[in-house]
Amino acid sequence: MDRGTTAASIAVRDGYDARTILKHVRRVRRAGRAATTRDQLLLEAQRRHQEHLAAIAGALVQRARVGQPPGTVRSPDGLPGSALADHLGKTPTGKLLRRLLTVGDDYPPLEQALRRRAEGEEWVALLVTKGVSRTVLVNQVVLLAEGQSADSMSPVASGVPNADALNAERDAILRAAQRWDEFKKARLCCDEARDIGRQLLDQLDVLRHRGYIAGSCQYCADAEGD
Repeated sequence: MDRGTTAASIAVRDGYDARTILKHVRRVRRAGRAATTRDQLLLEAQRRHQEHLAAIAGALVQRARVGQPPGTVRSPDGLPGSALADHLGKTPTGKLLRRLLTVGDDYPPLEQALRRRAEGEEWVALLVTKGVSRTVLVNQVVLLAEGQSADSMSPVASGVPNADALNAERDAILRAAQRWDEFKKARLCCDEARDIGRQLLDQLDVLRHRGYIAGSCQYCADAEGD
C-alpha cells in the first residue's frame, strides 16, 4: 500500500476482505509511529539525564576545589547526587563518591550538635554580655571545624576601646572549642570529605567534560521495567 497498491487489489490477490487489510495496515502504521516516537523520547530523556549527571559532577568538583563542607548535592532540576554514584556503580569512582555522599549526610547533625554546644558555653554567654554577637561566635566555631583558619576570620569587635581584649577572648574560645568532642567529630567529618574530594577531583572533572558518562541507574531512560 505504501507503493500505491490499493487494499482492494491486495484483498483480491491474497484472498482477504479489504476491511481486514485496512485494519491491519493501520495497526502496523500506528505501531511504527509509536516506536519512532518512543525512540525519540528515549533519546531526549537520555540526553537530559546525561546533562544532569554532568551537572552533579560539576557541583562536586566546585565543592572540592573551594573546600566547602560536606553537604547535599543535586542537579539544577533536583536529581540527587546519589544518582551519579548509582550510575557509576561499583567502579572505584562510584565507591568513593558513595562514601563522600554518606559523609555529606552525616555532617548536618554533627554541625547542629556543635552549634548547640557553642551556644550553651559559659564563655560564649559571657562574651555576648559584653556586646559580641552570639551568632558570629557560634558561626566562627563551626567555620573553624570546617577548616577555616582562625587568622582568616574577621574580628568580633573593632573601633571600641576594649576591642583587643574582646578579640583575645574570642581566640581563647576558639582554642578551647577544639577540645570539645562535638568539635572533633565535626572536624573529622569535614577532613574526610575534603580528602575524598581531592581524590575524586580529577575523575569528576573528566566525567563532567565527557559527552557521555557510561553506567546505569534507576533514572536512566533504558532502566524502565528493570
